[in-house]
Amino acid sequence: MPIVAIIDAIKSREIRRKKREELIRLIDDILEKFNKHWKEKLLAKASRTGGDSIEVLSNNWLSILYLLHTLLIHGIKFRVGLGAGEITIFRENADECDGPAFWSARKAVDYAKEKKLNGAYQLDRSIQLNEKNDVEKLLLSFALLLKMTKRQREICYKMLWENMTASKIADDYKITLSNVSISLKRSLCKLLSQVIKNNQE
Repeated sequence: MPIVAIIDAIKSREIRRKKREELIRLIDDILEKFNKHWKEKLLAKASRTGGDSIEVLSNNWLSILYLLHTLLIHGIKFRVGLGAGEITIFRENADECDGPAFWSARKAVDYAKEKKLNGAYQLDRSIQLNEKNDVEKLLLSFALLLKMTKRQREICYKMLWENMTASKIADDYKITLSNVSISLKRSLCKLLSQVIKNNQE
């Protein structure tokens, strides 16, 4: 089921030119690694448009959650609009594709901007219930990430996406195993881990 995510960096045009150039280079680096890592799940390559906007087209909501989590741990402030429905693939990059799912995602990100939300979604009427559930799981998982502190988000990332054990995380951060366990519990990362595991089976 295709999910479209349109991600807009917040107030990126207001920062100084040098900082903005650094931000764009960082986003490009993240997208390059993302496209390689999730190649089998992407229907088109995630691409940067308009300098500070990202378009993603994937048939797997976990890939989009991974990208959102990656952007967050790099300190990039953004809002995301999610859409699902029919798509038309013209070329290999997401920003060269079109269709109702893209229109819905753009409406959703505009709504998020208007209401000062971190994310929103809009769905085409033709989608199935399981497709709607995937989009909602994605947005709710994103909400959990937003509730975490910077450290909790980093620790959670290492566990979810880098498959690091709690003991290895403790070694990396030079903290006790008990502190890692508390962080994972308080941040609800273990709950998020279970949701992801259930959707990988």
